[in-house]
Amino acid sequence: RWSRDRVDIIIGRQPVNLAANYYFTPNDFFAAFAAQTFYRVYKPGVDAARAEVRLGNLSQLSLIGVLGYCPDENGDNGWSRSPETGRTSFIGRVSGNLHEFEWALIAGSLADSDVIGGSLQGEMFGWLDVKAEAHMAWPESPEQDRHAEVSLGVQHYWENSLDVRLEYFHHGSGYTSASDYAEASLEGGHGLYLGRHYSALGIGYEFTPLLTGRMVWIG
Repeated sequence: RWSRDRVDIIIGRQPVNLAANYYFTPNDFFAAFAAQTFYRVYKPGVDAARAEVRLGNLSQLSLIGVLGYCPDENGDNGWSRSPETGRTSFIGRVSGNLHEFEWALIAGSLADSDVIGGSLQGEMFGWLDVKAEAHMAWPESPEQDRHAEVSLGVQHYWENSLDVRLEYFHHGSGYTSASDYAEASLEGGHGLYLGRHYSALGIGYEFTPLLTGRMVWIG
């Protein structure tokens, strides 16, 4: 890591997270958590180079390059040992604050598609947290059509530490019929989800400073 004035440069294995929501995170392109994963203290890292430029007190520019690997059934973890140049990803993100909301725009090239999208997060009415993120993807494979990924979420925290979160996810490359899931599994490229529409309702409560309970319903 090298830092000077308004610039930070980080090279090496590191977690990269561009998401705004919690359960469904379409803008988290690298080693994303599944919606039902509760333990998130440790996020797996990727081999990346990252430059962060602070444009102002509440605005920032991020330039990220991530090495890509090819699937390898004989590999120790299912991937090749050496990076594949053609699967390198380059993503740019610029964020700022407007009307008490943080807005962000992302664009770049992933290992298998080009993407452009954005996110927002802030508070409405003084009590409702609102978050949204989305992107449009143009896959390089001619067999796959362009598709949109959209996630919307609202959440409220009570003073007694109870919190309730509701999220909806439109998975544009997913299937609308469960009977097609087997075919989708063979095709690959659908990530963590096979369906087209998902919803999640989560509830959390802090029983003691060292004991927290959480549950989630996913449809």
